[in-house]
Amino acid sequence: MRRRPSRVQIRIEHEGFFEWIRQAIATGVRNGSIRDDLEPRALALVLTGMLETLTTRWLLSDCACTLEESAAAAWDTFRILVAPSASSKRADTATSQGIQ
Repeated sequence: MRRRPSRVQIRIEHEGFFEWIRQAIATGVRNGSIRDDLEPRALALVLTGMLETLTTRWLLSDCACTLEESAAAAWDTFRILVAPSASSKRADTATSQGIQ
């Protein structure tokens, strides 16, 4: 990370991933699967932060459990929070495939 070429490459890849997530969220807002009162950039930051934290904790536990097991409750909470109100679409119908 301290070597400039490595840091630059990691930053480019991270920013590309972040932008991909932001665009996916913006698409979800447009198609009604994500609340329209939420800013896609802010949601992308929350989601990538959640993913990075889960990955870090998983690695620090020597991969003792699967990432899916670790992420299930966090993902359920995230999708419920970003789903449109119950009057337009129930939060329990949103899945990782549905929030794009």
